[in-house]
Amino acid sequence: MGLFDFLKDLKPKIKPEWKKRGWVDEKEFREHNFCPGMVKMLEESDEEKRTGLLTWEYNATLQLTTPKIYLEKQGEVTKSGTEPKLFGEPTSYTPDGEPISRYGIWIQTSEFVLDGGWGESAVGVPTVVGNLKTESQMYEDWINFLIDFRTIVESDLTIEEKL
Repeated sequence: MGLFDFLKDLKPKIKPEWKKRGWVDEKEFREHNFCPGMVKMLEESDEEKRTGLLTWEYNATLQLTTPKIYLEKQGEVTKSGTEPKLFGEPTSYTPDGEPISRYGIWIQTSEFVLDGGWGESAVGVPTVVGNLKTESQMYEDWINFLIDFRTIVESDLTIEEKL
């Protein structure tokens, strides 16, 4: 089930009585009756239905123990009809045998959300330093710190050289 599948039933159809009131097409009806954000979401839902392609974003686990390769993939976006293949080696398996990773996951999203959606997020991304809003500079700084930290940890330098 897609992220916006529930919107399919909400899509307005141009009924004969609406045409009598002057609505020319569904696009005009949407623009008059819905806010721009909702219009964009409905258009994306139509596009997903037409192409069969969904939008997926990679979300790394933002911890000190997450390997650098996963952190560098944070925020990568792809289009696919199904959930993208697991990145890296599985760290566990679900009861039905699906491989999963504790270091990151693909999450279905939309272009609307990637473009800022309704504005600032209500909740943050959980980290060891607290919940960080994805729009904040602290969020960007935390990811950069983790990548720098893992670069040092994963390097072949001696402990003295790392310090």
